[in-house]
Amino acid sequence: MAPRAPLLALAALSMPAMVHAAQLPAHFEKAFGELEAKLVKLVVSAPLLVLAILIVLCSLWLGGVVSRRMHVLERISRSNPYMEGLLRNTVKTVIVLLGVLVALNLLGATSLIGAVLGSAGVVGLVLGFAFKDIAENYVAGILLSLRKPFSPGDSVRIDAHEGKVVALTSRATILMTADGNHL
Repeated sequence: MAPRAPLLALAALSMPAMVHAAQLPAHFEKAFGELEAKLVKLVVSAPLLVLAILIVLCSLWLGGVVSRRMHVLERISRSNPYMEGLLRNTVKTVIVLLGVLVALNLLGATSLIGAVLGSAGVVGLVLGFAFKDIAENYVAGILLSLRKPFSPGDSVRIDAHEGKVVALTSRATILMTADGNHL
């Protein structure tokens, strides 16, 4: 009687496999039905997707137009050309981000918006630590541009270096020494 028990157990284990093999066409039919439903849903939502892409493209165009036509920046550009570029880029970026948010909301991807913003915060934190020195120089460049302790054409002495300020950028103040070297 003991030798028959393993055979019965083996037969019981192989029975579900035979049942599954018999149900294979039904599983394929169910899978193809789900695939067909997803494709139909994609075709139905294609106009919304096209509209969302058009909204993003329009926001890109509008951001460029608005940033070029800001008359407030004309006063700033006369006194501080660096800040003009920074403000133009900031305005364009805000308009484009608003367009992307509207497009994602139209597609019903509001949960994606939260995930993207959360991920952007984490990525920003990581990049902030990774590029700490670059970020410090960038902020220092903005502060120098706002305070304007010197401007292009001024002669300055910084530590052992003396020269004329050639340009102020977001990352550096470029000096030209009497020898013609750029520092």
